[in-house]
Amino acid sequence: MRLLSSVSLLVVCATAAAHSDIYLGVSSGQLQTGLGVCPDASCSTFDVFPASVFAGTFDQNYVENNPGFLAGPGDLPVSTNIGWDFLPMTVNIGPQTGLVSTLLYWNGQGSTATFGPPPTADYQLGMYGRNNEVAWAEGGDALVSGPTLLRTNPNGSTHTHNFFALDDNDDLFDANASAAGIYVVALQARATGLTTSDPFFFVWRTQESFTAPALLLARQWVEARAETLVGASPGDFNGDGLVDVADYTVWRDGLPANYTAAAYDVWVANYGAGAPASRSIPEPAGCLLVTLALALLPTRQPS
Repeated sequence: MRLLSSVSLLVVCATAAAHSDIYLGVSSGQLQTGLGVCPDASCSTFDVFPASVFAGTFDQNYVENNPGFLAGPGDLPVSTNIGWDFLPMTVNIGPQTGLVSTLLYWNGQGSTATFGPPPTADYQLGMYGRNNEVAWAEGGDALVSGPTLLRTNPNGSTHTHNFFALDDNDDLFDANASAAGIYVVALQARATGLTTSDPFFFVWRTQESFTAPALLLARQWVEARAETLVGASPGDFNGDGLVDVADYTVWRDGLPANYTAAAYDVWVANYGAGAPASRSIPEPAGCLLVTLALALLPTRQPS
């Protein structure tokens, strides 16, 4: 196993018909993820590249077990259970500002990714564990604890392919077509005696051909927010871990392209999150309030 740079990743992906999985390893006592690229399906040797965002395509039944999970001898503790959790993500830009959900969805249309809640409350995306147990990301705002993901071999290696599944109304594998587009979940890996991994993300697309170019836009959207999607407070528009006056400035300057008037209420409701002391909440300037009010008035066509 070799650890290579992310720049080399672009070359490998563009020039080699390689098999790739999610690499699991340990660094300074913490579980780590990366992209493991193998020359063939056996993955007896592989290279590792820095990565925290991974992509896949569901089959016609909305299930898939690629990519899998990979570690070489000595990369993980021997004969050890590795678990996982689904993590809630916070959207702090666009019309869905303030949304906290374990499952995000975009229909894949247009030139800009705009993620929001699942198409309906019945949607859930799950991953099956070592003993065929499953945990589901159902769009809630709390962590979902998963069962054992895998058990490492006696030499600390692993190469497993766990199934992911998308279900739209509690009838998995039925003939109903789920809404076309892109679905995103955030996970963390954990093991006894090790620090839990940093969040990593799965970006799943459905079979429809129009979503193929959208997959790149979706990955870029997640990659740009990988440091703030998980753990951020609603209203933390600049991603610095605080909800303060600086976020008000980001909201104000982002109107109306990136934020709506309603995002101000999200900011007010969470003002002070992450801050050690309470502060007064600034009100929008009078001229801005007038502008917002006018922008929200309905328009009529002359009769």
